[in-house]
Amino acid sequence: MRFAIHPAYSGDEVETFLKRLPMVFNGEGEMLYDKRNQVKRFVLPSGRPVVVKRFKKPILIQRIIYGFFRKTKAQRAYLYAAVLRHRGFGTPHEIAYLEQRRMGLLSYCYFLAEEDGAPAIYERLVAQRPFDRIIANGFAALVAALHQKSILHGDLNPTNVLFRTREDGHHTFSLIDTNRMRFKALGRNFTVYECLDNLTRFDVEDELYRYVLRKYIECMGWEMEPCFSRGIEIKRSYDERRHKRKALLKRFK
Repeated sequence: MRFAIHPAYSGDEVETFLKRLPMVFNGEGEMLYDKRNQVKRFVLPSGRPVVVKRFKKPILIQRIIYGFFRKTKAQRAYLYAAVLRHRGFGTPHEIAYLEQRRMGLLSYCYFLAEEDGAPAIYERLVAQRPFDRIIANGFAALVAALHQKSILHGDLNPTNVLFRTREDGHHTFSLIDTNRMRFKALGRNFTVYECLDNLTRFDVEDELYRYVLRKYIECMGWEMEPCFSRGIEIKRSYDERRHKRKALLKRFK
């Protein structure tokens, strides 16, 4: 096993939990998410709740790549959370990551973070009708701020953005699923195409997408109509590619 623990959480408790985690993950903890990857809530002996994400076991070629040539998803989640915070964005504080290896090849990897407890914007944008325009405006401003700080979040799914309502009625946001992000040095901007393409990962119904796209363009200070048309075309192309991939995978199942 290979692991790293954030200095703020150093001590026997977290290290002991990490060392037994692969043996108890399946049988203990509260399941929060169970699809491609699994997310569980555990409580440490001190009473501290932690969230653990176990990434899907990679196929052989990925085991080799992650074993020798590339940082694992868990390590990237751990490192990228600190970058997000450094650039002024909220994310549950990283605690540790753990990698199971055999003969150098990656098996499973785990990412541990503080429990946030806030709801996802999914509740206000997708699960309710009509969607909450204030939350939608805040999300658009958040994505614009990320791009202006040279960050592309790899999965802007509405379940990956958490929100809290302050006493003054304003909202604060927190990002999860941090392992698939791209960064540039501050001051080095992504292209308009890269930014609009990144927004296509906000996979929602057309009315909401168009609303957020317009608000996002306003926040970026771009000319509305040409950028809006380009954004819709990029989204249409992305959806077509995704549907073709899904159809192809379905044929081979």
